[in-house]
Amino acid sequence: MGDTNMDYSQARFWFDILQTIGVLVLAVYTWLTNRHKANRDAITQVDKNHKAAIEDIHGHLHEINRKVDLQERDIRHLPNHEDISRLHEKVNKVGESIKEVQGELKNINRTMALVNDHLLNGKR
Repeated sequence: MGDTNMDYSQARFWFDILQTIGVLVLAVYTWLTNRHKANRDAITQVDKNHKAAIEDIHGHLHEINRKVDLQERDIRHLPNHEDISRLHEKVNKVGESIKEVQGELKNINRTMALVNDHLLNGKR
């Protein structure tokens, strides 16, 4: 009976050792898989955040491109240096014409003053 008792005790001891090793292996496996899962979840969350930020940036870039296109279209219709030069020449010609008309109006005004003076003072 002593030998069978010893065999059961030894078997129980080795079974406990194997069970402890198994629990330790399961604990390490669980820790590693949870760590991997936590990393994967964090990476997935960062990826989602970056995708949302990239989409937002794409939207802003699209709006900026649209505004730049509108600006370029408007700029095409603005007068260039040559157009402004021609306009300046025309303004100068109009200014010269106004000076001529101003001189003629002075002469007409002087003539009208003489006529008015003649009519008012008459031949007395």
